[in-house]
Amino acid sequence: AVDQKRQLLLVADSDLRKVVSYGLTVHEDGSLGVDDQSPVAEDVETRWVAVDGLGNVYMTDEQRGQILRISARQMLDGETTAAPVFAGDGGAAIAMPGGVVTDNFHVYWTNKREGQTTGTVVRSLASVASNASDAALQPTVLANNLPKAYGLCLALDSIYFTDVDRNVYA
Repeated sequence: AVDQKRQLLLVADSDLRKVVSYGLTVHEDGSLGVDDQSPVAEDVETRWVAVDGLGNVYMTDEQRGQILRISARQMLDGETTAAPVFAGDGGAAIAMPGGVVTDNFHVYWTNKREGQTTGTVVRSLASVASNASDAALQPTVLANNLPKAYGLCLALDSIYFTDVDRNVYA
């Protein structure tokens, strides 16, 4: 993910069990330069990362069945422990979450297990805890047409995702 406002490249590395950032610089010749690696989140089994306009970083942890967040304030303070925003506790429409994107108001994710039951693509308000009691604040299933989905792209008002056979859905 790229945080244009703060000029950062965010990379999820499941082998390192981290999300790291690199400062970006555009050189006079138009080439792109990167700074040294800085840890954003540690001890996370993630392959997907997204950032909102405020600098909050969202990631999925497939094995724990969680959508995690590091706030912009935590990043500035050097804290690297991500907090669960949503957890797959049976009612949060999470089953091995895959791709994640955000549009500053909502967080969207795909499920890599039980997608036709829990939802292939799910959306929730970015600031709602998974234990919210109001049904209107609970995650909303946007699609449940596949048992497993990979990747996720948000472009204007459209969500795109793929299946195991590399078909693209909107």
